[in-house]
Amino acid sequence: MAPPNAPQGSGAHPRDPKLALPVADAAGWGPLDVRAVDTVRLLAADAVQKAGHGHPGTAMSLAPLAYLLFQQVMRHDPADDQW
Repeated sequence: MAPPNAPQGSGAHPRDPKLALPVADAAGWGPLDVRAVDTVRLLAADAVQKAGHGHPGTAMSLAPLAYLLFQQVMRHDPADDQW
C-alpha cells in the first residue's frame, strides 16, 4: 500500500526529504540548496526519458557533487564569456 501522500493510482513512493539531510547538513546547505539538487535529479531523469534510452542513475547520484563544485569550488563569471 502506498503512503497516504503518494499520488493516487501510482506505485510511486514520495521522496522523504529527510534522506538528504546528512549530506545537506555536512555541506551547510539550506532547503533551497536541497531543492536545487532535487531539481537537477529530476531534469536528469527527464532527459533520459525524452531521449528514449539510457539510465539516469549516474547523473542523479552525482547531482549533489556537481552542485557543490559549482557553488563552492569553481570560480566563474557569467558576465565574462572568456573566463
